[in-house]
Amino acid sequence: MTRQEILKFIEEQLRDLEAPALPERLTEDFQLRETGLDSIGKLELVAIVERTFKVAVSDETYHRISTIGDLMAAIEGALEIKARAPSTTSPV
Repeated sequence: MTRQEILKFIEEQLRDLEAPALPERLTEDFQLRETGLDSIGKLELVAIVERTFKVAVSDETYHRISTIGDLMAAIEGALEIKARAPSTTSPV
């Protein structure tokens, strides 16, 4: 999955979650909190990522996610770990 595809996926999920302050064009440096999602919304977004990609995001990684780029990196890391061990769900 390319970075552009991941960005598009995140943008679609934020729209589905009805993020109140979603910009017209999402960028990697955009702060997740600036989308208007509260902590529950962030948790829902990460849960969607975990279900969609069949991965686990560790608590440590979750707490480091503050920008769209951070979330993209978490997805990429989880997918990389999964590719190395496709039969397991590994935390990043």
